Amino acid sequence: MEFRIQTLPALEIVGKVLETSMHQGRVFQDIPEFWERCDGDGTTAWLAAHKGPLGVLGASLDVDNQRGIFRYHASIEAPAGLGELPEGFVRRTIPASQWGIFEDHGPLPLILQMLIRDVHTSWLPSSSEWALAGTFNVVRYPTFPQGTPRAGDGHVHACELWIPLRPKDTGRS
Repeated sequence: MEFRIQTLPALEIVGKVLETSMHQGRVFQDIPEFWERCDGDGTTAWLAAHKGPLGVLGASLDVDNQRGIFRYHASIEAPAGLGELPEGFVRRTIPASQWGIFEDHGPLPLILQMLIRDVHTSWLPSSSEWALAGTFNVVRYPTFPQGTPRAGDGHVHACELWIPLRPKDTGRS
């Protein structure tokens, strides 16, 4: 797992939304199924055709830790001059943040699920410098044209997990 720290301005995204649950690992089934539906209804093709330099994104926003739910956005950075959104699409803004950007390679969605687990159960708890600064994150995916195999296909894909960070208060003067 490679990582870097980068400060980025607010990011406006457009795409489709899925509300899902963190309970009993439901999210790890719901999100891949959501992408399959996006493949079938033309969303993936639209995102791929309109993507910018960041490519295709998965943004987890509106996290409600008490209820264990959040909204997952299959999205791209909003293209300049984009007029009316396709039916079922929404526009959202992700706040400016100092991001921890973690990169890994492997078969999707397994490599991403392992990256999320490792960042939250190993890297964050052991970091002496950084703490989580928000309840949102972004995943930067390779583009998925319709019909592209993802899980268990032996193909190696790159993905990035972006989490908002702040320096830890070490209590030192």
